[in-house]
Amino acid sequence: MLGTQPNITFAVTQLVCHTANPSQDHLNRVYYICCYLVGTQNYALVYKDNSKLGVYACTDSDWASNPDDRKSQTGYYIMIAGGVFSWVSKTQRTVALSFTEAEYMALSDYSCQYI
Repeated sequence: MLGTQPNITFAVTQLVCHTANPSQDHLNRVYYICCYLVGTQNYALVYKDNSKLGVYACTDSDWASNPDDRKSQTGYYIMIAGGVFSWVSKTQRTVALSFTEAEYMALSDYSCQYI
């Protein structure tokens, strides 16, 4: 997931939280991800040497998405030459007290990786 499939990072990260006691719904979601992977096995990251974009990056977060601990989810990606080379989807370490604070935490994590 982390090395080859950035498109399933969030879904797998959420399912990993339930590995100790999975329900049938969790197993159905794992099956759905496996079917998705079979259907997209010929997809690839492509880097273009004539890309005019240079380095391009995007970051985002959602505020208090986890109902159990109210932590936010952070995600970002960095592209170079038209292809993604770094991406993350993870739960923030601390609880954000506002949407703006969650966005700043995401921006801080992204900035460290970008630099």
